[in-house]
Amino acid sequence: FSIQPGMTFRLMYVAGTKMGTKTANSIYFDNLQFVYGTNVDDVDSPLVDSITVNGTELENGDVLDAETLTIRAEFSDVQNKYTSGVDASTVRMYIDGVNVADNDRYEYALLANDGYAALYNLDLYDWSVQHFRCGDSTLPQELLQAKRWLLVDDTVASASAVFTSFCLNTGWATVVGTPTGSYRPSGNPAMFALPNTGLIIRLDLCATPNREGQLGCIYGLNPDILCEGDETPQEAWQRAVESGAS
Repeated sequence: FSIQPGMTFRLMYVAGTKMGTKTANSIYFDNLQFVYGTNVDDVDSPLVDSITVNGTELENGDVLDAETLTIRAEFSDVQNKYTSGVDASTVRMYIDGVNVADNDRYEYALLANDGYAALYNLDLYDWSVQHFRCGDSTLPQELLQAKRWLLVDDTVASASAVFTSFCLNTGWATVVGTPTGSYRPSGNPAMFALPNTGLIIRLDLCATPNREGQLGCIYGLNPDILCEGDETPQEAWQRAVESGAS
């Protein structure tokens, strides 16, 4: 198949062929590159050859259970007659969305000529908000010391319920609202069919209690400050602020 002159892409839908509808799906194109005339530029992207954690190469599906990690990423440029090498200024390594390069919180090293970047002694249990950064600037001290609130209701579940549990157990934020939806940090439940009836059984693999000892998958998580009567979480938060609750 060849693209007709003047076309960059050709996407066809033929009505009446039971191909579905022309608006049923989306197609995304990424990492496009257009070369005009004689090419003398290095148009091949560098490759990440391997990523190792604590000396072991990271593979899809791996679970990291160590408290402190040393991460090393090895990279190289595709070799051809126009190879220009890896531009060190373009190398990035991110932890939780934060670029660790030139960041005092992290022990980061980049040896572009040797083809690797490394992050040493990453503490997975370092929750210190004193080091949180926004872009390239440290957050002002008044924001670091500001009172944090988390408003919840019965629509909070899954990963947001796990974050709610973190706030409740560490005091990182005061939780206000109504009991959350299902809290099951153990992952997806098991599902199987009964052979005679065909009924589908859904079973939690782990029963996790909330702070009151109730099953989180049934009762959810109870906030620090509960709504009273017909209050919304926003109204309960306003009441808590006005009363000076902590």
